[in-house]
Amino acid sequence: MQVGYISALRDTIKDIMLKDRASILMGMNISSGGLWGESRGLDEYVSQRRIIDTPYSIPSIIGSALGLSMSGARPIVTIKGEYLLKAADVIANKVAISDYITNNQFSSDVLIISEIDIDAQKGAQGVSIYESVFSQIHGLKVIAVSSAADVRRMVTAAYDCEGPVLVLLCTQSMDDVCEENTLPYEMGSSQILREGEDVTVITYGPAVKKVLMAADEAAEMGVSCEVIDVVCLSDIDIDLIEKSVIKTAKAVVVHDSRKNLGIASEVVSKIVESEAFFYLEDKILRVCAKDAVVPYSKDEFKLFVPSKEEILDAIVNMGK
Repeated sequence: MQVGYISALRDTIKDIMLKDRASILMGMNISSGGLWGESRGLDEYVSQRRIIDTPYSIPSIIGSALGLSMSGARPIVTIKGEYLLKAADVIANKVAISDYITNNQFSSDVLIISEIDIDAQKGAQGVSIYESVFSQIHGLKVIAVSSAADVRRMVTAAYDCEGPVLVLLCTQSMDDVCEENTLPYEMGSSQILREGEDVTVITYGPAVKKVLMAADEAAEMGVSCEVIDVVCLSDIDIDLIEKSVIKTAKAVVVHDSRKNLGIASEVVSKIVESEAFFYLEDKILRVCAKDAVVPYSKDEFKLFVPSKEEILDAIVNMGK
């Protein structure tokens, strides 16, 4: 079945709230459609008392969600990516460690839906590429949903998971329509998007689309790529990556966030510490955004994030 990214999110939230009467949807302008249209028409199916408009106070939204969870509710919170850092204090020092500091006396089942949002002409303060920051918060699970095909299965798995989960939507895929993946998603697992023999390409989020296009072109040039979507950034599935790298003996890690201290660094470290290290025939390449402030200019932005051509060059040179 063909699904759109936002329509899949909207239907998933509706189905969750119809199934679980303890669920509550919270966020700014949530009663009038939400941030991305995720709650449009929801009041036709769910009581408006369970669709809560919040003030423009990000820490209080997250704190209220934790309090509701402790009281037996199952809050779903939506936050714009550019506001995530405002929520970081409450998420790290309250939500993520609530189970620990209360000795599991209270629930902290809070689902936070935000975004990885990086594009030209949004300015240095209007982008959101903080996934590596939140992935370091112990007790918080972080997953990135790169495709419309995976929205329902991953958001559903995140809601069903015990403890707080941060789901990062991919704004560059929000207009996409594709065939839905109906297989259940297991929290903590990665997925192979394309099988190959010559080089393993590991990626997530906004870069997935470019990697798949580059892999198609590489195949025409005689280089077979195995593409892995990491998905769970807080607990990288090294087992799947290890098996793939052992098979191909070469690895390239790609993402649109900055290279310094990014997710790619953790992936490389895990490969080096695994059995796959002894099978490598070449150094591991990282193709990431520049270590700089995100530029506003369209032309400069094209130089900031890795292009499909840059990814293709890395794949072909590695795969030869």
